[in-house]
Amino acid sequence: PIVLNKPVKLVGSVAFVPASVGPDPMPTTIIDGGGAAGHGITIINNTHDVTVENLEVRNFGGNCIHAAGGNNRLMVSNNYVHHCNLSSGQGGIYANGSVVGVTIQNNRVHNADRGIILWNGVKADITIHNNHVHGPGTPSGILLNDGTSTGVHITDNLVENTEDTGI
Repeated sequence: PIVLNKPVKLVGSVAFVPASVGPDPMPTTIIDGGGAAGHGITIINNTHDVTVENLEVRNFGGNCIHAAGGNNRLMVSNNYVHHCNLSSGQGGIYANGSVVGVTIQNNRVHNADRGIILWNGVKADITIHNNHVHGPGTPSGILLNDGTSTGVHITDNLVENTEDTGI
């Protein structure tokens, strides 16, 4: 697992594989948990100005990308996220607590209990754009749950083959 506790850009490399929705080009830097418990990438509480980009994050018992809470100005972009937290109801890309200025774009997420989740507290100035969230194995697509939201833009996403919730 990787733990981020200060403003940082965690950026992998890419290879050109044209895609209509999701990462384009596809990431070639892989973070593989091998089924280990815990989250793949954790952004510690109140760590701001973090970018997670151009990575394949897979096979973790917890969330593949986990923003623990209050992570303002978070950018999660051009990632391929899969086989995350298949038994406890969290998922692929998870941001907890009150957040402002979060952008989640150009990601592909599958085989996670929930695809993209913003949970708890006030959510303001949020952009969720051009992601591909799909099953099988992904009951819920894009979720904004518990708390209030303002200035949220959810555009040009493809959510398909989910067993429960789309957006």
